[in-house]
Amino acid sequence: MSDRIERIDALRGWALLAIGVIHFMEQFLGAMPPPGMMSYTQHGLADRLLEGLGFVLIRGKGFALFSFLFGLSFSLQMQRAEVRNPTGDFRPRFAWRLVILGLMGGLHGLLYCGDILLIYALLGLPLLLFYRLADRWLIVLGLLLVLGTPRLLYHVVAPAPVAAKLALAATRSLDEARTHWEKLTRGSMVEVVRNNASSPLVNKFDFQFGFFARGYQTFGLFLLGLWAGRRRIFENVDEHLPRFRKAFRWSVGPALFIGAVILSGMTYSAFHPGAGGGEGPPGNLWTWPMVLGTSFYDAWNFVCTVCYLTVFVLVSRWARAGRWLLLLAPVGRMALTSYLLQTIFGCLLFMGFGLGLLGTVGNAITLPIGFAFFSLCAWVSTHWLKVFRFGPVEWLWRSLTLLKVQPFRLRSSAIR
Repeated sequence: MSDRIERIDALRGWALLAIGVIHFMEQFLGAMPPPGMMSYTQHGLADRLLEGLGFVLIRGKGFALFSFLFGLSFSLQMQRAEVRNPTGDFRPRFAWRLVILGLMGGLHGLLYCGDILLIYALLGLPLLLFYRLADRWLIVLGLLLVLGTPRLLYHVVAPAPVAAKLALAATRSLDEARTHWEKLTRGSMVEVVRNNASSPLVNKFDFQFGFFARGYQTFGLFLLGLWAGRRRIFENVDEHLPRFRKAFRWSVGPALFIGAVILSGMTYSAFHPGAGGGEGPPGNLWTWPMVLGTSFYDAWNFVCTVCYLTVFVLVSRWARAGRWLLLLAPVGRMALTSYLLQTIFGCLLFMGFGLGLLGTVGNAITLPIGFAFFSLCAWVSTHWLKVFRFGPVEWLWRSLTLLKVQPFRLRSSAIR
């Protein structure tokens, strides 16, 4: 594998680290906590300070970067397929690949309702229709979706019906949140699976395509990644260096300034726990201040992601720092395996059928555990790929995609 591809894999490993740390901080709840437990991750000042740092520095950034890289990988796969067979069409095979990913995501979601694989698979199918869309339209449409334009259109076109629907959902969600918490903290694995196959699954799609519009953002990031892969900007970094530097200058100021303002407010709340509001459900979301405020937050999150991405690429060009960053490449190559292993370990740690730590510990404990488990995955991935061509789940996915068992072990001469 070339250094250029290693840079992309390392970036994927970086995104996986951010996602994993947030999941551990959330203790794999994957849903809204019930009334009275809104601060279940915060048992002291250190926990509250870490909550603020996690919100500003990590939350939403790993998901955005991972989604961007999904579109990028799709573009590179399609280009390679066209090189191998210029007259062929790889899209049916990629669609089959997404079907398999969706099945994996469906099974994964039965254990952890915060699964994203099923959403990626469903959104990846319409991505096939945009493969040959002109660059300028990929960028325009991608940015409109990332910035929450569907939310704004909902509010303009049908404010009253949507507001009524949100109010009903908020009332219903209280009972569902209590049930979900009860199943995860006291239920057996079978009860957790049954629960995750019901209302949490419905709520996940509402989160993706309702007020919070996460699914639209995800697809927008897919489109931007498709553009980046088409331009091969991560494989030819030196050629596109002015573009990376310009993106960094454009993003670093707003990312730091707005992040500092948000962090200051959350730090104040950490020292004054009662200042953050009540423990009940969220108020009326469907007002112009809430709609515009949420879209503004989405825009800031995107700017932060651009800043992280450009910093990563620019630093990776430095000889010593680049070698350290490339240590993330193996776990990036085994991202699917590592993502699923995080869930298995997290559920055994926090769910009632495991150690049952959900809600009993805070961020000061779960954040280091998240970092430690990721470090273990990175170490295992490095040594695993010295013997095997793929991670185990990646190998299964590739074999099912091609409907043929793929070589698994490296040749003995390559292992020496």
